[in-house]
Amino acid sequence: MFLAGTAATAHAGPPPSPVEVAHVALGTTLGAVIAGPDGGAWVRIQRRDGAAIGRATPDRSSFHTAAVQEPLSDERAALGPDGQAWFGSGSVVDRSDAAGKVTRADVGETLGDVMAGGPDGTLWAFGDGTLQRITPQNVLTSAPLALPACREQSQPRDMQRASDGAVWVADSGCSRLLRITPDGVAQTIALRDDEAPFALAADNAGGMWFAQVGVPVRIGHVDAGGAVTRLRASSRFGAVTDIAFDTLNDTPYLAFGRCVLGVVAPDGTVGFRPAPIPARQLAFTSGGTAWLASATRLVYTSSGAVQGTCDDTPPKVGLAPAFRHSVTLAQLRHGFRIRLREPGTITATPFYGSDDDGQSTFKIVRAAHGGTLTFRLPRTRIRGYERDLAAGRKPEFSLYVEATDRDGNVATAGGGGRRVTG
Repeated sequence: MFLAGTAATAHAGPPPSPVEVAHVALGTTLGAVIAGPDGGAWVRIQRRDGAAIGRATPDRSSFHTAAVQEPLSDERAALGPDGQAWFGSGSVVDRSDAAGKVTRADVGETLGDVMAGGPDGTLWAFGDGTLQRITPQNVLTSAPLALPACREQSQPRDMQRASDGAVWVADSGCSRLLRITPDGVAQTIALRDDEAPFALAADNAGGMWFAQVGVPVRIGHVDAGGAVTRLRASSRFGAVTDIAFDTLNDTPYLAFGRCVLGVVAPDGTVGFRPAPIPARQLAFTSGGTAWLASATRLVYTSSGAVQGTCDDTPPKVGLAPAFRHSVTLAQLRHGFRIRLREPGTITATPFYGSDDDGQSTFKIVRAAHGGTLTFRLPRTRIRGYERDLAAGRKPEFSLYVEATDRDGNVATAGGGGRRVTG
């Protein structure tokens, strides 16, 4: 048995229905959610013109945002040793307190790929085989970890502290989990080559739940001794987007970006419960209630709450001409029409070659029946394709289109690696 115990009785006084605390404007996206020790929460915010940190108060009555200068990522977001939310970017740490006030510090060294609150009163970060510790006074120390070689490039995707004080890392690129003791000794738990863990959730017994990339849905549990148990869940809701553990009720939950949450029972079976929004991120408070976030909405709820209605229908987005196995120079000269049939945002990201940076074209559509964006290639790119074809080369063009509606549902169009023909 890999669960620590049986489910506890839910705490008294759950809200009678979910409480929507924030519904951000089109063009703004919510990311990682951090549950605070006071029952409030922080959330990463990405805007067209920059980033921000959102703070929801414990009574759910207000939601504050504070702009930050650096781009933020879900992997470098963690509850720090001082009870504040820490967000790292480059060598900079932005910390948000319970009032939503942000302070910034440069710790003098580029932070690792993932972060978590450590067991020693510091924040831990890991990347490139190195463990960093940052004190609340912003003093950073680092030391390499003794790790076995990896055939692929290491790709840490998450870092979480277990209930016994050890800190775990999900290394997707190396198909492994790392357990780092408080004194900095690392144990490697090798997974199968086709397994790629990306999200972690600590249980009540020193172990860790993990979710893997892709479909079919595969999740697993590893205990403090390194024993791995693998589970599979129905894939009818798509891939897992996040995993979290309700410590009060001793239960792991899964998010899919749909109107359901996966619930792992003590016997290892995975059931499903309705969700009030198409939740992509989730975090539990110590009282057993949850903060859920879609790409645009932040909701506070409990397992006993009346869920109401939820819309997880992807927006309808079309691309003309159709993106098939190849594209012609004539099509590239005329451009592509992207049609969204409801209010939302359109992001079109082209790639003109393997070394291209993929700068995006962005549009907000507010009309009730949607709108159209025409994506046109720069003339310099057209001329480059003409030269490639004249020289007998086989150039390629990629165009990735993403549309997001007001509920945070996402649809895609286009694709990659289309050969350009004359």
